[in-house]
Amino acid sequence: MCVDFAAELSGRTGAVVHWVPGLALDVGNPTTAGLGDTFVGGFLTAVARRQAR
Repeated sequence: MCVDFAAELSGRTGAVVHWVPGLALDVGNPTTAGLGDTFVGGFLTAVARRQAR
């Protein structure tokens, strides 16, 4: 379904926007990573690299 949806959107927007379907997972206890988690992960990576110099 996600692939069909992305294909439909691509047909409507053309090359202006590139649509990539995501995975549809069905698990009992999902773990999610939000934008805040991504920010903190990038921040900690930058700090670790700076300290390694």
